Amino acid sequence: MIRSKEVFPKYWGLSEKIWVILIPSTVTLLLAVITAYGQYNQREASIRAAKKVEEVRVELKAEDQKVAGKLVEIHTLVNSQYGIALALNASNARFRANNTGLKEDIAAAELAERLLREHKENQSQVDGQAKGR
Repeated sequence: MIRSKEVFPKYWGLSEKIWVILIPSTVTLLLAVITAYGQYNQREASIRAAKKVEEVRVELKAEDQKVAGKLVEIHTLVNSQYGIALALNASNARFRANNTGLKEDIAAAELAERLLREHKENQSQVDGQAKGR
């Protein structure tokens, strides 16, 4: 059996009662300092993370604007190429219909010309909206 005098010898002239109060208080204070330091580090890490998130948000917004511009350019190019393909198809279909005179060829030429007209109408509406922006 351990006696209290062996566990808490009289250092610096302090009694056992003082040591029983002093040791837990010191440990509690030390834990409070460690916890406060950890919370400070977490706060600093949170601030750094928030700054990084803001940087990424700004970069993504700039990239979105670049991509949107490229998409408009690509869409314009695709519509232009589609219009050329429709015009070639209508021209070839009309040439064949004029040469053969077959009802099927005439119907195909009329369909191709109608599709070209519709594309031009739709494209003129899109172009008008783009100019109004």
